[in-house]
Amino acid sequence: MKIIFITILALIMLLSFGCATPTVTNTKRSAEEQLLCTKAVDLAFEKITFTQVSNKKVFIENKLLEASDKEYLQGTVKYKLVNSGAIISDDKENSDIIVELFSGCVGTSHKKWLGGIPEMGIPVPLAGTVSIPEIAFFKRVRQAGYCKTKMIMVDRKTGKSILYIPLLFGESYHNHFFILFFPFTTSNIL
Repeated sequence: MKIIFITILALIMLLSFGCATPTVTNTKRSAEEQLLCTKAVDLAFEKITFTQVSNKKVFIENKLLEASDKEYLQGTVKYKLVNSGAIISDDKENSDIIVELFSGCVGTSHKKWLGGIPEMGIPVPLAGTVSIPEIAFFKRVRQAGYCKTKMIMVDRKTGKSILYIPLLFGESYHNHFFILFFPFTTSNIL
């Protein structure tokens, strides 16, 4: 019985030690951040079809579009329009319909929650500081991507609205969980 207890205790101690690597990226934004943002854009436009544009020349106006993934957002709208039968025009004056995009948000958030003992330094007299590693009984690290945008379709000749969508919203997530030292991940980015 004593050997089983010592073995279990040794296994628990072995599983409780670990290390982490800091986030390092060689690009301006990490791949995870880019995937979160672009997936949020995909989800915002996922169920939209534009029957109004079939066989019409469409100009995409983007002067009011300010977002970190502006090109991807424009490309997604262009893809949806073409798949709905639109003929994309680079000439505003030669188009039948003008599509205007407005960005509210394309970005990410990062949240951590820990049930356990956080990493900390303990001052030791005459020796400096001793670092105590994080001991997580439950830990959640959530990264989320959001896209909030709206669009309007206008008849170029009359200036009348053909279609107004006041809210297109998409949310992507990538969660890391640790429960009693066992990690697992949930995500919708791929």
